[in-house]
Amino acid sequence: MKAQSLRRHVVDEITATISKFGCAVTADIWTETYRKTSFLSATIHYVNEQSELQSRVLFAAPFDPSTPKTGENIRRHLLQNLRVFGIDATEMGRKIVFVTDRGANMISALRGYTRLNCTAHILNVTLSSAFGPAVMEISPEIARLLTDVKKLVTYFKHSGQQGKLRKSLKQSVETRWNSNFDMLNSVLEQYEDSASVLTESNNYDKIGRISASTLKLLVSFLKPFKEATDNFETDNTAPRASLILPWSVRLIEHCTCATKDPLLSEIATVCVTRLKELLSTDSTSLHSVHMLSDTQSARQTFTTLNQSYEEEPPTKILISTLGLSLRRSPDSGTVHHTSSARSRASVGLTTIPVGSSDESSPLHCRQVLRFFDVVDVAVHWGLPQLPLQSNVII
Repeated sequence: MKAQSLRRHVVDEITATISKFGCAVTADIWTETYRKTSFLSATIHYVNEQSELQSRVLFAAPFDPSTPKTGENIRRHLLQNLRVFGIDATEMGRKIVFVTDRGANMISALRGYTRLNCTAHILNVTLSSAFGPAVMEISPEIARLLTDVKKLVTYFKHSGQQGKLRKSLKQSVETRWNSNFDMLNSVLEQYEDSASVLTESNNYDKIGRISASTLKLLVSFLKPFKEATDNFETDNTAPRASLILPWSVRLIEHCTCATKDPLLSEIATVCVTRLKELLSTDSTSLHSVHMLSDTQSARQTFTTLNQSYEEEPPTKILISTLGLSLRRSPDSGTVHHTSSARSRASVGLTTIPVGSSDESSPLHCRQVLRFFDVVDVAVHWGLPQLPLQSNVII
């Protein structure tokens, strides 16, 4: 009875919220390792009446092993399970934004609905491409390092020597995000301890062939990807969309600089190409609302970005890619939005009076206050432009 009561409460809250504000649904297909059963899972994200961000796992529904994971079958399976929670996507489609990986079957399943790519998954795809067989073939020193480090970790785990280290070494697992970084960093942090243990057992050659300087170089290259992924995935109590574009710029700048290093050149070049290809900075993208979705995170990210670069702050590059601009009238406190005709059509905003509470305006009072907080950030960093989009729930 208690479970049924809780479900009714959740269903009522979800349906009311979708009807009034809309929601996001993240969906994914994964396979458990024991019986190799595939599941389709979905999590809903929405803001309740108390303006609190809520994330609820709705279901993890198994696929019939005999059912192929085609777009049509995924769509049927997803919509059927959403209806259990009162979410009829055929009627509420315009109120729902789906977030998935870039799998062809997921894209096909949600054709006709608003769907965004999962940014954390994009970063994983980027690194998978950069460390794929073709690139490793032309980056032999990096390839040898990875092979030698994997062998070292395997030796420690299988020989019983792991217990002599302060922390366990981590093995790279293909399906685990940032797995190479975790493995390399675990060895780097305990390089000297590992060397001591191996020397005692006359096995120093297992780590002697691993260059500490190359290991440190590769860890430094991969670290921002790890930080970005963690940043996107942690703290479900606040929107993370504000971090996507700043991190996109930081990673592209980081990889562009790395192309100058002979050891990292090929890997970094692939990363730059893939990041530019997969991370859209189009001003009509839903992600361009990141400046309004979470001002505190945006402010922190601006600080990090500007302190990380001695030359022109990448935040200026970030904003200029969006083709939108704002100017603030010093006498009236009014912010004027100027842009191309195309941008004006997508934004639907020209002037917002300070503290306006007119609910017929594109942005309501609460949104206007957040908007001016963002403007203050821009003024503080001397940013000439700000992205803006009015068709996203804030």
